[in-house]
Amino acid sequence: LAHGHRAGPDAALTPFIWEALRLDPPVAFLPRRSTRAITLNGVPIAPGSELLIAVGAATRDHPWDDADCFKPERYARPGQAGTPAHDPLIFGGEPDDPATGRSSSFLHQCIGQHVAMPLLTHIVRQMLLLPGLAEAINPRDGKPLGLSQQWAYHCLSYPLVYHRHALLRHSALLLLMDLQSPSQA
Repeated sequence: LAHGHRAGPDAALTPFIWEALRLDPPVAFLPRRSTRAITLNGVPIAPGSELLIAVGAATRDHPWDDADCFKPERYARPGQAGTPAHDPLIFGGEPDDPATGRSSSFLHQCIGQHVAMPLLTHIVRQMLLLPGLAEAINPRDGKPLGLSQQWAYHCLSYPLVYHRHALLRHSALLLLMDLQSPSQA
């Protein structure tokens, strides 16, 4: 696969999906326990300290302007050079670079990204192909129902509607039968 995740009809969607994941990463917070004494930004951290790594904040800590705005043009499209392919922090950090021989300073790169990204792009493409896709509207106030979240990152629901009848390939089969009254035999 060209660039690991970009193949076929899904290739044009990947910058949009990477940007959505950057703003709302799959795991916004990671609990960890320090194994040794370290100092981060002048703050001493003792061994055994409980830490909460805010991945959701780290993916917004870039030299870009408008880090809180949705801008898929931040990421390279197939054949485009000079922009990053994706934010490496979304799935655990950047891997070693075989082209330059530079090893990564990250201990972990999530192998799940190689399963998740093709699956996500396929799901998004299939959803976008739904006829009449739109946000569900609240009948009381006429506004979109919108995203319902727990803990500011876990999606509980995002009600969407589409023209289901446009996808139906078959019509209901009607069968008429005369029924006889029950008889004792």
